[in-house]
Amino acid sequence: MNFVVIGRDHTDAEALNRRMSVREAHLAGMEPLKSSGKVIYVAAMKNEKGEMNGSIIFFDVESKEEVTDYLKSEPYIENNVWESYEIQEVAIPAKK
Repeated sequence: MNFVVIGRDHTDAEALNRRMSVREAHLAGMEPLKSSGKVIYVAAMKNEKGEMNGSIIFFDVESKEEVTDYLKSEPYIENNVWESYEIQEVAIPAKK
């Protein structure tokens, strides 16, 4: 099953600083999931100034619970970077 997580950052003056202070931990947490094929793609969203202000993560997992389990230790959630996030099941076309 494929899911996308869309995390939207807080908009206060320190939001970008919080993001940058835990970005390496966030990326390090993605590595085992990417290596195992459970994370297909990760991208930072940007605002009109070109500053990161959110995240998009595509998962290929057996169940939504795997995504929610990962999010329990997501550094952007634990460190108050994301103001909100959503999990949405998606259809990803098969590679040819």
